[in-house]
Amino acid sequence: MVKPAGFVFFLLAGLHAAFGADISYDIKPDRIEFVLDFARGYSNLDVLKSDKSIVFSFETSENMEFARQDFFDLPLTSAYLISESFRKKFVVSFEESVIEPVVSKEAKKITLTFPFSVPVNLGTVPSADGELPKAKTPAVPGAGAYFRMIFGLCVVLFLVLLGYWFVKSYFKKKVFTDIPGSGRLLGKVDLDIRKSLFFYEIGDSLYIIGASDSGMSLIDKISDEAEATKIRAGFTKKREFAGYMSFFKRKNELDDEISASNALVEEKLKSLRKK
Repeated sequence: MVKPAGFVFFLLAGLHAAFGADISYDIKPDRIEFVLDFARGYSNLDVLKSDKSIVFSFETSENMEFARQDFFDLPLTSAYLISESFRKKFVVSFEESVIEPVVSKEAKKITLTFPFSVPVNLGTVPSADGELPKAKTPAVPGAGAYFRMIFGLCVVLFLVLLGYWFVKSYFKKKVFTDIPGSGRLLGKVDLDIRKSLFFYEIGDSLYIIGASDSGMSLIDKISDEAEATKIRAGFTKKREFAGYMSFFKRKNELDDEISASNALVEEKLKSLRKK
C-alpha cells in the first residue's frame, strides 16, 4: 500500500515531468532570444530552412506548449510550436528572408538567438508578457535646431524667389520669337512700364500688337508695301529690345530713309496714344 506522502511525491514528480518544459523569449534592440527549457531534456535537434521560415525539430517526452506569437515592427513575423507526440517543431517566420540563428545547446536548454542587422525601435514592440515598454520622453530641441530650421527655410525661400525671377525674366523676353516659315519679330517699343508694342512681320504685312498686364491685342495691320518697307528699314540698325527708343532718338545720325521710318513709327504711336 502506498503511503499518502509517497503518493503526493509521485504525483508532483509526474506533474513536473508533464509540465516541466517551457518556451520564453526576450527582445533586445539588436536581437531576439528564444529559450527552450526542459525538465528532463531533449534529443535529435534538427534545423530546416525555407525562404521565409525556419523550423527547429526535436524530440522530448515533456508536454510543451507555445501559442502563436505575432511580432510587429520586427524582422520576425511570428513564432509558434507544433506538437506531434514526442516530436516537437518550433517554427519561426520572417518578413523578408531567414535570419541565420545562433544556436546554443545545453543538456536541458536550447537558446536560439536571431541578431538584427539594423537595431529596432522597441517603442511599439510588445515584450514577452504582452506589455508595451514605457515611452521615452522626447528630447526638446534647442535654440540651435530652431536656428538651422529657420535658416533652411530662408534659403529655400530665396531659391524659390530667384527661380521665379529668372523664369519671369526669361519668358518675358521670349514672348515673341521668330516663327520659321511664318514670320519674324522686327522690334518692340515700350509705351509704359507694363505696356509695349511689338512689330511683327508675316508675309508682306506688318502687325502691331499691344501687350499689357491685361492681355494682348492687335492694334494695327500695315499692308501697304511702301509704308512697311520704311518701318523695316528703321529696325535694321538695331535689333535689341532695349535700344529701340534710343534708335528713334538718334535722327541726326541716320540717313533720310531711316528718318522717314522713325517719323512713320512715331506718327503711329501718337495715334495709338490718342486712342
